[in-house]
Amino acid sequence: MRKALYVFYIASFMLGVVGGAYYTVSRDIVYKHMGLDYVFMSLLIASETMPGFFSVVGGMVGDIIGRRRMLLLGTLSSIPLALIGFTSVEFIPLLILVYGIATSMAQPSIYGGLLHYTNSSGSAYSLMGVSNSLGWAVGGVLGGYITEYLPYSTGMSLLGILVFTGYMFIYASYPGEVAYPGAGLKDVVEGVRRVWVLFTVSLLAFTGTRFFFSNYVLVVRSMLGDPVLFGLVVNTIPALTGALIWPLLGRASDKGNPSLLTATAILEYALFIVLFLHVSDPLVVAILWAFPIYPLLEQGLVISISRKLPGKLQSLASGVFTTSISIAGALILVLGGCFNNIGMIGYTSLFILFCSLGFLILSIFRRK
Repeated sequence: MRKALYVFYIASFMLGVVGGAYYTVSRDIVYKHMGLDYVFMSLLIASETMPGFFSVVGGMVGDIIGRRRMLLLGTLSSIPLALIGFTSVEFIPLLILVYGIATSMAQPSIYGGLLHYTNSSGSAYSLMGVSNSLGWAVGGVLGGYITEYLPYSTGMSLLGILVFTGYMFIYASYPGEVAYPGAGLKDVVEGVRRVWVLFTVSLLAFTGTRFFFSNYVLVVRSMLGDPVLFGLVVNTIPALTGALIWPLLGRASDKGNPSLLTATAILEYALFIVLFLHVSDPLVVAILWAFPIYPLLEQGLVISISRKLPGKLQSLASGVFTTSISIAGALILVLGGCFNNIGMIGYTSLFILFCSLGFLILSIFRRK
């Protein structure tokens, strides 16, 4: 393995630790202070995902002026993340929005650099997924420990330091041959034209999955009771199972059509929504939650989008994927104001997922 790849994998692990810990801590804070408030939860989800809109901007700018410079924005994101521990729960959506804007501008330069450096290798990207999943696994345990034993101010300050360190590490070690791809505005416009259908697939898939599962997690929290157990079930165990399966998905996407991975993930998510709506046993819920579906969806979408674009636009490819998640957050904010019942949320999510599957089929026929 080329030494430069370790830079990407270590940074991905560190940011995964932050993501897993933040997820556990933030959900615990919301549950303790707001209860099963699906409207506030939808606002938080939207604040977490909407900043991804800036990913396509960050990706384009990085491909044009240089990817390494964009990483400095990531270091600044440590400030609003740390401040979450010093404010009341009502300010979390605002602070996470600011944090998300900075990271969304910076992260395409990480993933775009990897995809360019490896010529859109599914196996290389899958190891990024493994690194991030293992980080989430550690972060899930760390988040449970923070909620149980540390003041929120100390815990969130620790996560802010990890974010700063992760971005500085990759900034200092970024491989020079992909740091300045030199794309032009005309290249960017043509790239956007190539991937708009896959962008729609991703947008609808993430709207459907996150609208349901990010709300259903409050039901899981109420079932499990203990915050450490909650962190293990919703973060650590799924992250570990995801890390185990991701290398297989990388090889599968290199040898076959990554769109098949996307279609499989959408259908599996639809099935699991139906199951969760009809299951009330905490043990069964915990077992179902451990199934690694997300890696199929991300691997399939990212590699499909990446292979539509040349190397000098790989930060754009990463930005397009993340921006679709962002707009999904905006849609969730609208939908969250319409539904405060987990059953209706589930059936609405199913409809959105099948719309996503329809656009995926369209993208396959357009390619043919």
